[in-house]
Amino acid sequence: AGPRLLKLRGHYYSYLDFATMQDSGIPSGGKNDNTSARCLVCHSTLSAAIQDKDGEKVLLSSKWSKYGKDGFHPVGCINCHDPKTMQLRVQPTWLNKMLVKAGKPVFEKAGNDRFSLICAQCHYEGYTKTDTEALPDNPNAKVINSFTAWKNGLDLASQEAYLNDGKNFENNKPHVDLIHPLSKAPIIWSIHPDFEVFKTGVHGKNGVQCTSCHMPKVTEKGIKLTDHKIGNPLNNVQSTCGQCHGTKAETLRVNSMNNLAAAHLEAKKAWEVGASQEEMKPVLAEIRSSYWYWNSLARAAYMHNPDETFAGFARANDSAQKARLLLKDILVKHGVTNYQVPEFDTKEKALALLDLPQRDTFIKD
Repeated sequence: AGPRLLKLRGHYYSYLDFATMQDSGIPSGGKNDNTSARCLVCHSTLSAAIQDKDGEKVLLSSKWSKYGKDGFHPVGCINCHDPKTMQLRVQPTWLNKMLVKAGKPVFEKAGNDRFSLICAQCHYEGYTKTDTEALPDNPNAKVINSFTAWKNGLDLASQEAYLNDGKNFENNKPHVDLIHPLSKAPIIWSIHPDFEVFKTGVHGKNGVQCTSCHMPKVTEKGIKLTDHKIGNPLNNVQSTCGQCHGTKAETLRVNSMNNLAAAHLEAKKAWEVGASQEEMKPVLAEIRSSYWYWNSLARAAYMHNPDETFAGFARANDSAQKARLLLKDILVKHGVTNYQVPEFDTKEKALALLDLPQRDTFIKD
């Protein structure tokens, strides 16, 4: 949500940034049945109260129009704490199920890892499956359940392999979240695999927890407290990570981003001039892989996992470049020898290419 256009703004904006996002499917006012109320689980503190009152399955089977207004409040205390005891808790039931599937201790028995798993209930990468289940008021409710690709490991390569293996899915096909509107590539929509990227990095492997850096201990009036102003501890990469790692990671991020965006646009042009599915198949495979690595690392990698950051951005760039080389040949074959990728170096230009309205319109409404 926020990170796409306004960078990481913190939990205070968790509801607003989602509700006003151009591609959320949430229009300005009126009834909306394009978006699931499930999104409230991680974007509103009131989702916990809704689940306590109506049940988790009811929330997961409902549309935004039913609970959207009830959830108009950002992430807060009861998303992570039991309101009666203030002990840490995770309310979504999917987390323990996926931990068991991956051969790991459940939250309640995870020791210090609870201080990372408490964040993993939302800051994870997963996919959904709609199941028909009998609920008290609806015997044929369509419940959107959450799953993860953790079975073979938390690192990105293991997750990608899991998602590409059709044996893991009922239709015996690789998992696809969406077909990209420009390139037509079958995309794995990686949104926020912060937990996985962190736990497979040098810091996560050595017992550092999410809260160690995002919620450090502070002293106020002689009392040591946990800082709950959760944010980015490294607002300036060059003056923090850059002291040891230089600017290589940031350079790789920008280069891979530009090549990936150009590949999407060149693929769109190839479709327009008559490229066939068979011609585009290897191109889309490279774009899919590039997108997976880039989007997984772009928002919160760096110190979380320096090794994965460097390797992942390099791999994203390599796949994007391979796609562009293939596309050059395809375009020439179809008579296009001088195609220039449109500029996308500003937010306004990028939104225009995607035919998306300015976000200010949504916020104003």
